Amino acid sequence: MLASLVLILAIAVAPAQAQVQDSAAVGQSEADFARGVALQQQGDLQGARAAYEAALRSVPNRADALSNLGVIFARLGQYGEAIKYYKEALAVDEKQYETRVNLGIAFYKTEEFELAQRELSQVAVAQPDNYQARLLLGVCDYQLNKLKEAVVELKAVHDAQPDNIAAAYALGNAYLGLNETEKAEPLVRNVFRQLNSAEAHLIVGSFYLAVKDFPKAIEEFNQAKELNSRLPTLHSQLGEANLFSGNREQAAKEFAAELEINPRDFNANVRLGWIYREDGRLDEAATLLKKALDLRPNDIASLYQMAQLATTKGENAEAVSLLERVTARSPEFTPAHVLLARLYYKLSRAADGQRERDIIQKLQEEEQKKQPNGTPQSAPAKVSASEVDLQQKGDELQRQNDLQGALEAYQAQLLRTPRRVETLSSLGVVLARLGQYSDAITRYQEALAIDAKQDSIRTNLGIAYYKSGAFESARRELAQVAANQPTNYWARLMLGLCFFQMDRPSDAVSALEPVVEAQPDNATAAYTLGMAYISLRQLDKAEQLINKVFRQQNTVEAHLVLGSFYLANGESPKAIEELKAASQINPRLPTVHSQLGNAYLATGAREQAAKEFSAELETNSLDFDANVGLGMIYREDGKLEEAAGLLKNALAARPDEVSALYQLALFQSSKGATAEAVRLLEQIVRKAPDFSNAHVQLARLYYKLNRTAEAEHESAEIKRLDEEKQKAARQLAEAQQKQRAETPKPQSTSVTQPDRRPGGSTPKP
Repeated sequence: MLASLVLILAIAVAPAQAQVQDSAAVGQSEADFARGVALQQQGDLQGARAAYEAALRSVPNRADALSNLGVIFARLGQYGEAIKYYKEALAVDEKQYETRVNLGIAFYKTEEFELAQRELSQVAVAQPDNYQARLLLGVCDYQLNKLKEAVVELKAVHDAQPDNIAAAYALGNAYLGLNETEKAEPLVRNVFRQLNSAEAHLIVGSFYLAVKDFPKAIEEFNQAKELNSRLPTLHSQLGEANLFSGNREQAAKEFAAELEINPRDFNANVRLGWIYREDGRLDEAATLLKKALDLRPNDIASLYQMAQLATTKGENAEAVSLLERVTARSPEFTPAHVLLARLYYKLSRAADGQRERDIIQKLQEEEQKKQPNGTPQSAPAKVSASEVDLQQKGDELQRQNDLQGALEAYQAQLLRTPRRVETLSSLGVVLARLGQYSDAITRYQEALAIDAKQDSIRTNLGIAYYKSGAFESARRELAQVAANQPTNYWARLMLGLCFFQMDRPSDAVSALEPVVEAQPDNATAAYTLGMAYISLRQLDKAEQLINKVFRQQNTVEAHLVLGSFYLANGESPKAIEELKAASQINPRLPTVHSQLGNAYLATGAREQAAKEFSAELETNSLDFDANVGLGMIYREDGKLEEAAGLLKNALAARPDEVSALYQLALFQSSKGATAEAVRLLEQIVRKAPDFSNAHVQLARLYYKLNRTAEAEHESAEIKRLDEEKQKAARQLAEAQQKQRAETPKPQSTSVTQPDRRPGGSTPKP
């Protein structure tokens, strides 16, 4: 969390060593040294460097010249050379503490924090009142994640120098790192809330993040970003706040922005690696998580994420090795034992698997013993402190991705404070992250029953409904949030996604257009809006959005929306090319195989289409198009039972969808269930009176059932529709001929036809 501190490098000028030197050489050295000091004070660093080097040629072991030469190299950014000269100076006189401080600073600047700590601790021991050294020592401890040691040094500096903003800033961050928010709060209140600097907004935001007031944290971080967008850890913490607010996409952007500025940021590497792992971007996740482990080789969260990544990639032996390291360092980390047991059994190591199960049972029993049986009436203050600790413990465990541990901590807290909104909400978040959406929904509802104005909780409730497939319930909750907070674009985005899933593309467009207008870089909003336009056959709007957002991108979303556009525009080969590119980037992306199946079907490649529909259903069994498409293929191939199951799945998802009803009607007809087929076809023509194929099938079945009058009525409808179609075709041809006649011929005799692509021509109707 710590931003870089502006450090004033002291020029250590020590007395010349008492050595027997040639008097002329000594005199020349003194003259050169004095000239170097003067040039250094004037800012002529290269001139000063030459003068100090001349002084050393006359008297090689001058500690003062060696030290000042180190300062020159440090100011020139050549820290390796600076370190070399500081060490030579200290070899002459090891008690030159100003030089040792500068050596510590040089090590710090090269990110050799342990070496910096070693030098600075020597100064702090020898000179307890050297608060510059103690401040720097505390900062090094912080960088090494030795937060308790950092607090000792930084508190001493702050107590002695209460106006030292750098010390207060570093101390506040150390307290927050230890989750000691009650100690950080006075610093935030008394020192930083009065300041309008990037650093002040950053630490105030860090405080709000620690106490889980995510909207206020985001507000402070955004103010810091306006003042200094390159402040170290700013984007990392803003990513954290967005992540815990449910805005995963924005969180990923912030973590990526942090890594552009500060590639060594531990939190950004871990969090973005975790997000990429969940999104199936495994190679990118591996790079980030390995970087995190390079920074903190024994960090439990990083090791556990790497183990999960290895499991996903099928590298079970590597996953076991990592999990064994996790459980050795953190024996009470239950999720690691659970995953380790599963992998042991998978590797036929039954004895090891049973041992892990025994450990899991023991840990669960120990946790149950810790559960309070009641609140002692005689010690209310002590209970209050314990309550805070349980909530904070859960928060800390959740940050470490120990979701099971966090779950148990929050549950224990609720036994003491069953109506605590914060804990109910936190428990809902953990349950949702564990995929237990039904239980998460219950907890969110309990929290809202206590305080219905908690829009952030209502948003999470909407997301939980969405994740569980209850899109109407999700829509209801998110619509309330959007009405209360019209500029809550996260809620509006989720509302648009609900409408899209409910096959209400017009409503999706209404919800998503303001999001894309306000957040043009929001790829999810742009992607869903583009797909809604395509669904509505508003291909001109889809084309404009594609050209503005996706045309030059090589992302899975860009390829998918382009492929969908080409498919809707009747350009199946181009659609296949784009959709295959999307599939190669992320083969588990929802709808990609379904869309690819439709594209193959349009070209007559039924076998390949069936493979793609099957692949879609392996990852997304509720996909409507895949169920309908594969159901149709199976029906045509005589695999009637398989076809029936798929078509029923499609109708369960969209009960009144005409294409699914029509395929099921054909299925019933092929089975000889004529009456059921007629019922379905009658339902279709009521919903889609111009669907000529349904009238054709219905007429045929009416004749088969000797319902001649009704059959003749259908035949008349077929004739009417055919005449209207022919009339429309004639009108279109006449309009095109008229347009060609009115269009001036080009002056040039050579005309280059443009490619038919969304950016270069009008899409086909």
